[in-house]
Amino acid sequence: MVHELMVSVWEECKKEGLDGKDAKFGDVLTKKLEGHQKQLQDRQEHLKAELKKELAEKAKKITSEDIHDGFSAGVCDWRLPNNVNN
Repeated sequence: MVHELMVSVWEECKKEGLDGKDAKFGDVLTKKLEGHQKQLQDRQEHLKAELKKELAEKAKKITSEDIHDGFSAGVCDWRLPNNVNN
């Protein structure tokens, strides 16, 4: 994925007529990578907001995943203590 990003940025620089030997190539490459980083951050924020909405919608509905057993007979000890037999 990172390799594909670097190749696409390299191709964009080639389309603009820049070569790896140009003096401003590093600056242009940095700006393009920062632009991609900004896009990724914006997308991440959007996805976090969508996830928050989905979780809020899920919380409105009761599903079988939300139902938990309380005490079960396998956990409780139903024998009476020795001093309570009277």
